[in-house]
Amino acid sequence: MGKEMHIDESAIPSAIFTIPEIASVGVKDPNMKSATFNFAASGKARAMGEPEGFVKVFHENGFLRGFCAVGAHSSDLVAEATLAIRNKLTLTR
Repeated sequence: MGKEMHIDESAIPSAIFTIPEIASVGVKDPNMKSATFNFAASGKARAMGEPEGFVKVFHENGFLRGFCAVGAHSSDLVAEATLAIRNKLTLTR
């Protein structure tokens, strides 16, 4: 439309609707600091009877840089991670 446009490719979420679902956004660098959480820690996953899976977050200098999840309804979680990465929210807010 005649206007310059910039796309921030660091915060484009993706989801694969398989069983289990797979969702991710941002940087997923094995050399970056990360933390992994089991789906069984989620009350929602346990209430649904689907506690299998995990969430892995990649962080740097107090900021979320990447996110991936494998498990039931993982695509529901990726929006919040995208928001945090795109708006450069700290891990403590």
